Amino acid sequence: MSFTAVVTYENPSRLGTPLAYTTKSEVTLQRPDKLRVITRQMPATEFYYDGKAIMAFAPAENLLAVADAPPTIDGALEAAFKTADIYYPFTDLIVADPYKAVSDG
Repeated sequence: MSFTAVVTYENPSRLGTPLAYTTKSEVTLQRPDKLRVITRQMPATEFYYDGKAIMAFAPAENLLAVADAPPTIDGALEAAFKTADIYYPFTDLIVADPYKAVSDG
């Protein structure tokens, strides 16, 4: 499965008025153990999962972080969040059971 995720989020300006920022990510998923998320806007980031490791790449800084990961996409996304604070708003849609993820709370 592949899709483009467009996400808008707000941060307060110096004057207190919220400013809206938008990012666009290209997402490619292959069950049970492949995931790629490429975000081209600043800051550009790349996230890869290959069934064994999660990799986060920052092209502008030429930095790559690699960590061991569980054997499933769900586990890898949870590990990325817990160890590196990496979160994608569309996570609930790409887990193995999206209905359960949305209805559990």
